[in-house]
Amino acid sequence: MKKTRCLHEESGPGGHSPRCQEMPVTSKLLIPVPEVARLLGVSRRTVFLLLASGDLTRRKVRRRTMIHLDEVIQFADRRPRLTKR
Repeated sequence: MKKTRCLHEESGPGGHSPRCQEMPVTSKLLIPVPEVARLLGVSRRTVFLLLASGDLTRRKVRRRTMIHLDEVIQFADRRPRLTKR
């Protein structure tokens, strides 16, 4: 049996909002930087820049930098910031 997890908290008719996507539930809650980079489709350096800017929050597990899965999902779901020109 394959479990799924809704990426969006809001739910509409049938329990899913139109923007809700489903993904397989993994047993991993903390994800290492290289895997976060792969999930987001960016480089490891970009992930570290996101950590430095405060867009993502790190958790250290011994010497490894890990990021909570829910935080990665929330970051990916956020609307892009508007920049002034």
